[in-house]
Amino acid sequence: MEKYAKYTGAEQSSIVNALVEMKIDSSFDYRKQIAAANGIADYTGTAEQNLKMLGLLKAGELVRPEAATPATTDDGKKSNLFKYGGIAAAIALALYLAFKAGKNSKGEDAPASKSDRERRRAELRRKKRQ
Repeated sequence: MEKYAKYTGAEQSSIVNALVEMKIDSSFDYRKQIAAANGIADYTGTAEQNLKMLGLLKAGELVRPEAATPATTDDGKKSNLFKYGGIAAAIALALYLAFKAGKNSKGEDAPASKSDRERRRAELRRKKRQ
């Protein structure tokens, strides 16, 4: 599991200040992901939860969320799509897997090739002329 570097900043720091100082996303949503990756269930940002995360960070034991749940593609290989974590990466992975399955972003069958797309366009043009 990949962990954040040990925090060596101010002793009386908060988890938010420590993350900002280390140039890590300190938004609530990302802290929620960090909490989940470190076994802190139902993160709401309480002082107890934040102090636990800060303690782990100071000990160099705070697990990165993307390391806790590595994304895999359908062939079982780790995906680089989760490199940055978050919703955008989840959407990118879903689109990638749909593409590999021959589907478009709406779940419809995607054209198999350029010639297939050209054939469909020609059919549409013929229908419009009729």
